[in-house]
Amino acid sequence: MSLCGALLPSEQRTDSESIPPPLQTPEAAFLPSEVLSLRKLPLAGLYEVEDSALRRSAKALLLRFLEQLCVRLRPWTESEREWLWGLARDLVGNDARWLAQFFRQVNWDCRDEAKVCVELLERHHEALPGREALQILGGLGRSAEQAALTLGERRLGLAAKYAAQRLQELSCAELCCCLELLLDAGHELGSAGATGGRRAIFGALLETARGKTPAAAGLCNELFWALEARVGHAGEEDWASVALQELLQHISSERELGLLRQHTWVRQMERGNYESCKVDPWGESRKFPLAVWPPYRSCLGVEGLPRKTDSKSAPVIVRCRFHDEATTSPAPNPRGPISAIRPSSKEVSERRKSSGVLLKRDVGMHREQQVGQTLRLLEVLIWEDPELQTLLRKSGLVFEDVRATYTIVMTGHGTAMLEYIDGARTLREVRSGGDSSASALGTRLLFSPGERGTLFTFLRQHNNKQDLPKALARLAFTAAVSAVLSFVAGLGDRHHENFMVTVDGRLVHVDFGYALGREPLDSVLIHIAVQGGRPATTIQYEELYEAPVPMLGYSWV
Repeated sequence: MSLCGALLPSEQRTDSESIPPPLQTPEAAFLPSEVLSLRKLPLAGLYEVEDSALRRSAKALLLRFLEQLCVRLRPWTESEREWLWGLARDLVGNDARWLAQFFRQVNWDCRDEAKVCVELLERHHEALPGREALQILGGLGRSAEQAALTLGERRLGLAAKYAAQRLQELSCAELCCCLELLLDAGHELGSAGATGGRRAIFGALLETARGKTPAAAGLCNELFWALEARVGHAGEEDWASVALQELLQHISSERELGLLRQHTWVRQMERGNYESCKVDPWGESRKFPLAVWPPYRSCLGVEGLPRKTDSKSAPVIVRCRFHDEATTSPAPNPRGPISAIRPSSKEVSERRKSSGVLLKRDVGMHREQQVGQTLRLLEVLIWEDPELQTLLRKSGLVFEDVRATYTIVMTGHGTAMLEYIDGARTLREVRSGGDSSASALGTRLLFSPGERGTLFTFLRQHNNKQDLPKALARLAFTAAVSAVLSFVAGLGDRHHENFMVTVDGRLVHVDFGYALGREPLDSVLIHIAVQGGRPATTIQYEELYEAPVPMLGYSWV
């Protein structure tokens, strides 16, 4: 079945209808004109059985084309618009996932199209899948001002309410990845006068965040900081302040206390009052969660002194003592509570009982967070593939073992808290054997060809014979996933210090400042001046191939 599903019940679609026999050459010449003539039929007419091979082939082509149009992101052509808007009621009636596409393609200046969209949503919202509801809310937010002029504020708010009700289908992990999109949509709807829509979006998030599962606690944590960061934004402080207090009001007193302690600790860290953030004034009796840590882990305070650099935008890195709740690890389920799935590696929790957290101040952090959330969502979608899940189980790993992304939480305008990747080294450090004497500028701009086997050597140095196969499996999984994520997000500025490899085998991209094809002009000019062009990928295919393939026995060539 295609991504958009069947347009009519599956029993009405036979193999012979989906894949008709090939046409003879004389008949094939008439196929385009036959397809054009069939576009005048209603949707049900496309499923009627035909004796003519030419007509069967034309119908099969049209049905396949409809399935593609349901999920395509490009704008429809004028001829496609005329055809599809005429079929809108039938298409949505048979598959509510078409609603998201019509809301994406609607011209809000056209009252008739806007009216049809909202009427279809009102009629079929109960069948609307959660991910399509998310797309609709994003579209309403982007076009809120014009939609309010066309529909009226009340009806626009009602449409957003119907879509927000379907967010209950999404997992906490997916909602965490879409918080900024949803809160941005709520803000735009409220600014356009559709305050009911903003209220509905926050209400849906609050209802899920109040849950008692570890995943709900993780969502509550990220929602708290998302609202806290908006309190300082002009135009958002009023509703964000009210929403923040409502969140604290409707969660358990224990969870509220943990959030308030976390807030105090983070603000003290941002002010540089490190002595007040150490273990001594906090400890076991005043432990609290951190939004960038798994929800089963609590922070007990800072150990030692923070690591600081001279750069204003470089992060402050601190190590904190932690306490893990005694919970059992759930079965690997990528659509479940991601952060609650404990990794099989014992690098951190069993050996040191301390982990890191990064605090960063940079005006571009909000963009980096948005890209990071997009990558996290894409990763969840990738791991829904049943064959990948089977391969993961065969390797004796869980999702957290092969997670190639990390959490970024905005704490204010230009300030953020980032998940620290324990046991990680930059690719420069791996290839140089830890030699940091090389010029930072030279390392950043001039790319060495890469030494074959370096990754394999690095992993072999940090893993015994029993652990090495899993480390190599992690490298294989995360290298593949990272390649897909970086391609889809258009990550730029990939150099030795923007790849990190953990001692247990995870390969992770960091620094998402250059993404979606946007790169600052000064960076482009430097690359051209020094290298004659933009940098290529710094990890050689042979280097990755030599590490995992011999040990795992995979045939990837």
